[in-house]
Amino acid sequence: MELVNNLYDHLNIQKFKSTQFGETEATKKAKRVALHKIQEEKMQFREKRKREEAEEMDHLFED
Repeated sequence: MELVNNLYDHLNIQKFKSTQFGETEATKKAKRVALHKIQEEKMQFREKRKREEAEEMDHLFED
């Protein structure tokens, strides 16, 4: 549908049907859940990286 609409735009023809839909409560909640999950994974990645860097520094100073 997007391809056809873009073609119609390019040819200056009026669109016959929009592919834009209003956001429902379910999609809003799904977005919030997904964003929260992404934030958690980023935080876990940063914490893991800090631990790995600290371990690497410990190995450098071991003797």
